[in-house]
Amino acid sequence: MPLMINSASYNKPLLQGKRLNACHAGHYMWLQNHWTDTPNASTSTLSKDGTVVATNLDTNPSNIRSRAVWQSTATQNSDGTWTYALQAGATNGTFFCASEGNVGDVLRITFKEDISSRALGGEGITELSKPDSHTIVGIINVTGGPTLNIALGALTPLKTIRVTQSDYDAMQALGVDWFDGTMYQKGKG
Repeated sequence: MPLMINSASYNKPLLQGKRLNACHAGHYMWLQNHWTDTPNASTSTLSKDGTVVATNLDTNPSNIRSRAVWQSTATQNSDGTWTYALQAGATNGTFFCASEGNVGDVLRITFKEDISSRALGGEGITELSKPDSHTIVGIINVTGGPTLNIALGALTPLKTIRVTQSDYDAMQALGVDWFDGTMYQKGKG
């Protein structure tokens, strides 16, 4: 039986064959995510207590579709993600690291590779921080799609999120750093 909140039906997360309760002592313990249209081809939303708190505007958050490249190659991995590397003979190359965004959107990308000592460079993104050795957070500063430079080595993006600044602030308040429409995030209860 689905979880019902204000007459809206929500699926409860399944763990080791058992449905988890989403409410304990009046606190909702799971944040609800869903696609707004076609999975992995549209935006997805993060909701708490039935209210949308953030929308992932990137339509390829799990990076299972190849992104556009310049002087680079895209090779699909066995897990469905893509690795971007320089074309043979190229000394510089980029890939579009997110779908087109608005100036001021926050972009957070987690890579397979350790990027802690790399200057990623590129166009359309101003780096703000590297919260861990595999993740970059930046602000989009062009209206087109931002790119990252791969001259210093191949990159495999695993998780991408592009949200407005206010949505990013709301996510941080909930302790969430990434979501797509297929996963449940454990909330603070």
